[in-house]
Amino acid sequence: MRILPTVAEDRLLSFFPKKWTGFISYRRSVLIIAAAGFVVRLVYIFQVVNTPIFPMMATDSEYFDAMAHHYLHGQWGHPDAIFLNPFYPLFLSGIYAFCHANPVVVIIVQTLLDSCSILLIAYIGTVLLSYRAGIVAACLYAFYGIAVFYTGLLLAPILAIFLSLAAIALLVSYRDNGKIRWLLLAGFIFGLLVLTRTNTVLFVPVAIIWIVFLKNAGSRLQTRLAACFLFLIGLLLPLTLNSIRNDYFFGKFYPFSVQGGINFYIGNNPDAEGVIMEPQGIPTLPVNQVKTSIRIAEKRSGKSLSPFQASDYWLRQGVSYLLNHPLDALTLYARKFGLFWRKEEITLNINYDLSRELLPVMHRLPLAAFGFVAPLSLVGVFLALKRYRHTFLITAYASTYMFSVILFFVSDRYRLPIAPYLCLLAGLAVDTIVFNWRLKAWARLVPMISIACIAAFAINYNFACFAEDDPGSRSIHYSNMGLGYKDKGDLASARDALEKAVMLDASNAFAFNNLGTILLEMNDFSAAQSAFEKAISLNAFSCNALYNLGKCHQSKGEPEKAKQWYYRAIACDSQFAKAHTNLAQILLKANRLQEAENHLAEALASSPNLPEVHLTLGRLELKRGAPLKALDHIKKVIHDCPDKPDGYVQI
Repeated sequence: MRILPTVAEDRLLSFFPKKWTGFISYRRSVLIIAAAGFVVRLVYIFQVVNTPIFPMMATDSEYFDAMAHHYLHGQWGHPDAIFLNPFYPLFLSGIYAFCHANPVVVIIVQTLLDSCSILLIAYIGTVLLSYRAGIVAACLYAFYGIAVFYTGLLLAPILAIFLSLAAIALLVSYRDNGKIRWLLLAGFIFGLLVLTRTNTVLFVPVAIIWIVFLKNAGSRLQTRLAACFLFLIGLLLPLTLNSIRNDYFFGKFYPFSVQGGINFYIGNNPDAEGVIMEPQGIPTLPVNQVKTSIRIAEKRSGKSLSPFQASDYWLRQGVSYLLNHPLDALTLYARKFGLFWRKEEITLNINYDLSRELLPVMHRLPLAAFGFVAPLSLVGVFLALKRYRHTFLITAYASTYMFSVILFFVSDRYRLPIAPYLCLLAGLAVDTIVFNWRLKAWARLVPMISIACIAAFAINYNFACFAEDDPGSRSIHYSNMGLGYKDKGDLASARDALEKAVMLDASNAFAFNNLGTILLEMNDFSAAQSAFEKAISLNAFSCNALYNLGKCHQSKGEPEKAKQWYYRAIACDSQFAKAHTNLAQILLKANRLQEAENHLAEALASSPNLPEVHLTLGRLELKRGAPLKALDHIKKVIHDCPDKPDGYVQI
């Protein structure tokens, strides 16, 4: 099949006046669209870096950033590494290595990747659909609002989109030219994608079947089996490397993180509603969520469990619920299917609609939204069924990805990676509708327009069961916004945002804890203590709230009370380095040097580059009369954190 149109077809007569066709060619149009998408994203970046959204308002970003720093320091077996999908923090650390860990550089790289995704969409659409469909699809994605938004966050969707499109583009190239060497690279890229978004693994058997049964230039069965083997080799390479890492540091040859089991249970339990929730007091914070789920699983099973065993426990709990309550399960999955195809961008921990209010480019430009693209894409699905040999890769990936999201729970971030494929199907719909309109083929137009209208109504109408006001998600958003203002040094705005968060949802333990940290920095110890106590009353497993309450008492000059809360925080998380360190500081003042050293050893084992650990070790060595050893610890702090004044003060 031709990748580019012929010279006669190279004018976009279907969309532009004839007098423009001397200027607007296929190649130039694609480059203009990609450049326009890049400019929109660049303008957005200039705006978002000055808001509380950037860099860490989305709570997952903080964990990815911290893990990237651990990787930079060679801590490949950091205890928290098993709780996160592995490739995105590795991607961050690779960029950080060349830019002094500057997150602005990361989002610029993500902007470049997303601009490349626009080009890949145009390529895939041109080869599998038509050059006009490819251009429409590229244009839709270039100005797809939530895709623009996520380029400015330290989160994985933009990388996942690029990797999936790159892998599909290589499969398309193999389909056209039969060169099986492309499949090795396609498999490798898809392996990286699986390590970025584990749910994409569901497409692997579909891809293998497609390769085996594809009739192209290398149509012999032996050639197709060899092609399948190459794809699998490429796929297994990154998965095997991560399995070796997990086996070496965590004791199990397993390629994925251990969050899958609890995430499955969150989406499949008696109280599930198809969106993120806190079952049985398990918080929604990424790493804390998994750690708390392990403790609860151990308590319920009555035995000590590894993270892998705890994940299996929650997976079995979710499956058991589905098998024992088939009618409830059917209702739940129908709701999740409906949520997936709704216009609303369902909040995970950052609200897209509320965030747009801080970004002029996002609310002034007429950016495309799911409610516009999705109805057209469903028309595209209807058309794709008639030409499934050409559209199989697009529809198969979109279908398996949709199912993989519905299998767990729906959110804007998890739904976003399907957007390019919906844009491709929407491009097919627009191209076909315009073509038939010009031919005045009304009999063909009626079913297409009918499907579009019905789908637009179902997706965009404010049904009572879907379009409910959700104060909980808005509370989480304002809670994270408070942390964003804190990072910017605007404590007053941070306090206002967090007070709004707790007013919206009085059961948001995370918001009360964050409010307490702001009040503590503002030296309002009494109000901070009340906020931390409220957070603990709402969630007794909140390690951060337990630690912060201890820190509050320590700041008030109440070391004995502080010790009690630090011990509780450590009982909650034995690897809580900051709790160990602060407890060691109290013990040092009481001249209990050996106990202090024991706690610092625990802190050093879990966070060997935490500045506070080395500063406290320096004080310990000074008390022991070993100034040279103390100096080594202080020099490390100055080397790792040259902008931190504490090291210079202590030296």
